[in-house]
This record gives sequence, C-alpha cells and structure tokens, in this order.
Amino acid sequence: MLFRSFTYVDDIVAGVVACLDRPPTGSAPKHRLYNLGNHRSESLLDFIGVLEEALGCKAKLDLLPLQTGDVPETFADIATSERDLGFSPKTTIREGLPRFVQWYRSYFAV
Repeated sequence: MLFRSFTYVDDIVAGVVACLDRPPTGSAPKHRLYNLGNHRSESLLDFIGVLEEALGCKAKLDLLPLQTGDVPETFADIATSERDLGFSPKTTIREGLPRFVQWYRSYFAV
C-alpha cells in the first residue's frame, strides 16, 4: 500500500503568509528554508475513495507494483515550520478534495 502526503492550497498560503509575517531580523539576518507540506501520510486508496465520493463515480484502477525510484510513503518534516511559524496544515483530504472538486467544476464549468 502506498501513502502520500497531500497539502491543501489554503494551508500552503497560510504558511507563506506566516513566513512573510516573520521576516529575518538583525544586522546580518539569517534566512531559512521552511517545509510547508503535510506531515500526515494518507493511504493512496483512501485518497482515491474520497475523490470517488466527491466526483460521484468509481475510478478505474490499474494497480501496479512500485515503479523504479518510487517510495512507499512520503510526508513533510515540518518541525522547524511548526516551531518558527506556528505552521500546521489544517485541511484533511475529506475536507479538501470535495472543495477542490467543487472549485474545479465551477471554474471550468463542468
């Protein structure tokens, strides 16, 4: 089973705004790189299930073995972002995917 981290765009925007609200200070400011992803992995099959619900149709799955270079799980290490920026993604796939589907249908008039 594959697990991936998905991050809703509003959560990324909140992280970027938090960075802008806390610029480096001092005579020689130290700049940092922040990971603004999601620290929770979701089962890819759960993601597909939520998307199926939001779309109202079943996916046609062609389950294949891991491909060269693929990894079984991804997630972001956001410890520094949490500490320095108070960043923590809030939107779950159960909330975000239906919102995305609604936006997509509206934007593209489908």
